[in-house]
Amino acid sequence: MTVFSGKTIVLGAPKHYNWDGVIETELKNLGFMTTNISFYDHQFQYRDRFQRLKCFFFREIVGNRAYKTKLKFEANKQWLEEQLRELSSADYALIIRPDVYPVEFIKKLRTKVKKLIGYQWDGLGRFPHIYDYIGLFDRFFVFDSDDLTVPLVLPITNYAPVALCRNLYDEALQSVVYYSGGYTKQRIDLLGRLIQDCRSLGLNVKYHLHHRKPLTLPLYNLDTTTKPLAYEDNIRCAYNTKIILDLVNPVHHGLSFRFFEALLFDKKIVTNNPRAMEYDFYHPDNIFIWDNNSIEELRAFISRPYCPLPMEIKEKYSFTNWLQYALDEGEYARLSVPC
Repeated sequence: MTVFSGKTIVLGAPKHYNWDGVIETELKNLGFMTTNISFYDHQFQYRDRFQRLKCFFFREIVGNRAYKTKLKFEANKQWLEEQLRELSSADYALIIRPDVYPVEFIKKLRTKVKKLIGYQWDGLGRFPHIYDYIGLFDRFFVFDSDDLTVPLVLPITNYAPVALCRNLYDEALQSVVYYSGGYTKQRIDLLGRLIQDCRSLGLNVKYHLHHRKPLTLPLYNLDTTTKPLAYEDNIRCAYNTKIILDLVNPVHHGLSFRFFEALLFDKKIVTNNPRAMEYDFYHPDNIFIWDNNSIEELRAFISRPYCPLPMEIKEKYSFTNWLQYALDEGEYARLSVPC
């Protein structure tokens, strides 16, 4: 039995990479009865050229940055509103990336639930119309300390995905270094140089570099793939490596899920995010802050053994503690974001 046994919750979360499915499994493991209102906003396609031009006009000329969000929602509106009509009430709603839903939909959901929780796991500035949503929630969370100056927001980190920790060993996936992420022009040179350094040390590097079209990057001997990697498969790869690579997204400074996967599986991590040093799980033998360091510094880090961390640190960053803190229920360790 948990504090949530028999409770009801509405879940809205990014559906790409099966994020929502993983979170739904975590919730069910804690005893929740779950209504999932997540939808594929990334699969939206314009109906025709006129609709694309109209969207450009409203977004760039009128300044309505939420216009495309409206179009994405409209494609799923009938099903989503039916889900809401069938919902008499719920104890909680957890909405991750609330800005993919129109404000009016969130207001309707507000009338159906006892406690409405929001989490923007991108920097607030990346999708600025999210500012219109914050006041609608009982508790609204951000993971980037730069956003803590915004009124009504609370700090939170990401978490370790404990629901996936079964039968993860796979000999075919064994590697020394692993990276998974989307291709971006801003990060590809940094990623390429870091992977080159790892290869020059004789390390077995596995990577999954996703892009909407196939690209070959001969300078770094890298190729992209159009096939997205489900989060469950990413976790399996992370479990079967020794070192996880992390490159910070330039639009925010919050710590990615890679840190919490590494924490869960006792893996080292190489990152260019210096804010990792400010967290209570930081140890120089486990986390290497890479800033065009010499290859000898990287070699020295890799040669040092991993320093095991106390169990209470792992439990602090588990999904169970994350959710109890987010919902403000039961006994929990507060998840702060260093400023």
